[in-house]
Amino acid sequence: MEWEKLRSLLIGGGNIGFGEFFSFIRKIKYDDTFTVEATAFNQQGEVDTDMLEQCFGYIRQKLQE
Repeated sequence: MEWEKLRSLLIGGGNIGFGEFFSFIRKIKYDDTFTVEATAFNQQGEVDTDMLEQCFGYIRQKLQE
């Protein structure tokens, strides 16, 4: 993998309706786990923990709305 060429958006940064998704999760009272895949490597190929925290923060916010 050529990590330096990888371009991805943070969760919530694109055109996917995550707000609607999380609204549905709340509506059906889903209370279990789900998996989110997020590429969080910086240009040096290291894990970008700040990017991961932003993704998790977005998810937490949407789940509480």
